[in-house]
Amino acid sequence: MGTQTQFYISTTPPCFGEAGERLLRTTAAARRLGRTPRMIRYLAETNLLPGLKHGKLWFFKESDVTKYLLTREAGYVQ
Repeated sequence: MGTQTQFYISTTPPCFGEAGERLLRTTAAARRLGRTPRMIRYLAETNLLPGLKHGKLWFFKESDVTKYLLTREAGYVQ
């Protein structure tokens, strides 16, 4: 069980949004939001943070993570 060094995915799956949209892995989203990876997976599983699950891995659009951060700073979560 080692640490993963790649946090960004360079290609966007066609089912997940606009071409060129930057995708974040769970650990990158956790760092950006100041949460643990487990909390990020919980937010994704409860649909509070939109994400795409591929096998055991979660991917998040950078714009969705930023949007979640801004709404959290505003004092509420959609």
